[in-house]
Amino acid sequence: MVGSAADVPSTGGRVRSALLCVVVAVLVVGSAPAPVWARYATGGSGLYRGSIDWFEWGNAGDAIPAGGLTKTNTRTVAGKSLDTTCVMSNVVGAISAYRPGNYVGDALDDLYNIGGTGTSNELISGLANATAAATVSFDFSCAVTYDGQVVPLRGLVMADAEQTNTGEYVQATPGQAATWRVIDRFRSCGTSATQATLAGDGTLRLDSLSGTPCAGGTGPTVVGFMDGATSAHVEVKGGGKSAVAVGAVLDADFGDAPTSYGQAGAFFDPAWQGGTVPVGATDVSTNGFTLGTPAQGSGPRLGALIDAESSPQPSADADGDDTDGSADEDSVTPPGSITVDPGSTFTLPNIACGGSAFVAGWIDWNRNGTFDPAEGVTPKSCTAGSVDLSWTMPTTTKTGRTYLRLRAAATSAAAGKSIGLATSGEVEDFAIDLNPGPATAHPATTSGYGVQHTTISVGANGSITLLDSGGNPTDTVTILGKGVYHVDDPATGVITFTPEDDFTGAAPAVTYQLTDTTTPTATVTTSTYTATVLTAPTTASPAMTAGRGVQKAMVTIPPGGSITLLTKTGNPTNKVTITGQGVYQLNPPTGVITFTPAPGFLGTATAVAFRVADAFGQLAASTYTARVLPTAVRPALPVTGAPAALPATGGMLLVVLGILLLATTRRRTTRS
Repeated sequence: MVGSAADVPSTGGRVRSALLCVVVAVLVVGSAPAPVWARYATGGSGLYRGSIDWFEWGNAGDAIPAGGLTKTNTRTVAGKSLDTTCVMSNVVGAISAYRPGNYVGDALDDLYNIGGTGTSNELISGLANATAAATVSFDFSCAVTYDGQVVPLRGLVMADAEQTNTGEYVQATPGQAATWRVIDRFRSCGTSATQATLAGDGTLRLDSLSGTPCAGGTGPTVVGFMDGATSAHVEVKGGGKSAVAVGAVLDADFGDAPTSYGQAGAFFDPAWQGGTVPVGATDVSTNGFTLGTPAQGSGPRLGALIDAESSPQPSADADGDDTDGSADEDSVTPPGSITVDPGSTFTLPNIACGGSAFVAGWIDWNRNGTFDPAEGVTPKSCTAGSVDLSWTMPTTTKTGRTYLRLRAAATSAAAGKSIGLATSGEVEDFAIDLNPGPATAHPATTSGYGVQHTTISVGANGSITLLDSGGNPTDTVTILGKGVYHVDDPATGVITFTPEDDFTGAAPAVTYQLTDTTTPTATVTTSTYTATVLTAPTTASPAMTAGRGVQKAMVTIPPGGSITLLTKTGNPTNKVTITGQGVYQLNPPTGVITFTPAPGFLGTATAVAFRVADAFGQLAASTYTARVLPTAVRPALPVTGAPAALPATGGMLLVVLGILLLATTRRRTTRS
């Protein structure tokens, strides 16, 4: 840029105010964050935000040591480190880190930024000449590893990080045989252009074709791709200050199922086409120049399309990858829903694949939020452009929303891992619904005392009926001497067994038929229900009464059972006499025990023991105790003097009857 413009940085909104810019610059320097080296752009209109790993060399304004720098961009994917390491060496001249967007005419921040354009941009990817009008240079090289394993690097990129003016340029010479392609560009006006000049030795220089940048706007800038290079020599010439940004191209595809399913992805190597720069000078800003684009490579893949993401895009609908870039999850038409039928085979047919891939898949059948090892299928080799994958639906399958993951990789071992980054291939995730299937009949058993019930699962569209010995539908089946099976309401699936009073043990099974109309063709299945009647325990509780004179207690007799009193020696009897107290008498059919007290006996009689037996011969013993209360004594009535006035006729009658009774008693006493 021109020297006079060097003092005019931009704000996040590119407002050209020297005073405002000074204030903003102070704020940015005062609050500058510590360098973060793993930086993919998250904003801007750049076409390859998910592919270009732009290198940062410090905070804006930091001086680059004369001895160079080594920086490693580290990301953790599936618990393992993905490291991109670049070495900057052979530094000539004073170089400092630069923020694209610091000058109002910068355009790289329009393509690739973090946090916004202008001074809001946090992606400090530029390297600038620290001394005005100086020419600086350096070498840099990059390499990538994942969990210590070398990952092939497709190439390096170079871009003009600061608006270029007359006499300024950035240039690079690849360290390996490489093809120069222009893959991205930006300008806010049509009157300025970037000129790309390719020399015979492979050096590509980017400068201004017209010598005049966009007035009042941004740009022009372009991104040059050294396809096939892993190192380069870079030179920057500033009229006042100029800057270059460098980075590595690394393409990876990630799955987008929810976070709980783990991170899964694969590196891939697209076959770039177009955008090549011929030897000599070329206007690469005009629409007449076609940008380079990635095409489907020869590596393992799913479907026809694959695009790059800088990181996984987990989402509830497993569509984060499709909504970021192209909709590349195209290997198969997802099933949408699967009808649950444990034990059956589910086949996902015609999964498109290529590049000598092995293909594997997982379905979270039990909906526990992870792809369990048992939920995967053995990888299959893609030899005919597609594969079919089949699962046996486990008994633990649960209905509801779940997820399918497909992976293609160069080896069976790599394809068979539900998480992690493979060195080649592709991952596609899909949301699917597991829907209840037609209800089917299964054997049912119960055991208990007396009447029993079982409920057959008939689902929303099912019903049951019993079948008689001839296979005819009926609601009642009687097993002679055992009991009766009955269906009250076919839609509830409840079968009741009522045993005979004296029956215990396993009743012969009844056959039932279940009909389900969930599918267009009704599903009809049959099975059996067996009821086992256990011998019920018999109990007897102590009985006690209290009253005047004769008393009675009723003991409950079990169905089909009996009762008896017991002597002191434990012998059965219907009558027990307690000397001086009274007599206990049993009425066996009713279970009533009567106590008749001896004349003059008052108080609690000695208890009598009794024993009950049920229809199965089980016994239970207890006691009955009778308490005899004294007879109430009426108060004596006065016999002399004037009688007291009575308030009512009824009272008079009672008094008269009392007097007559008293007089009669007295006369009888006198006569005796």
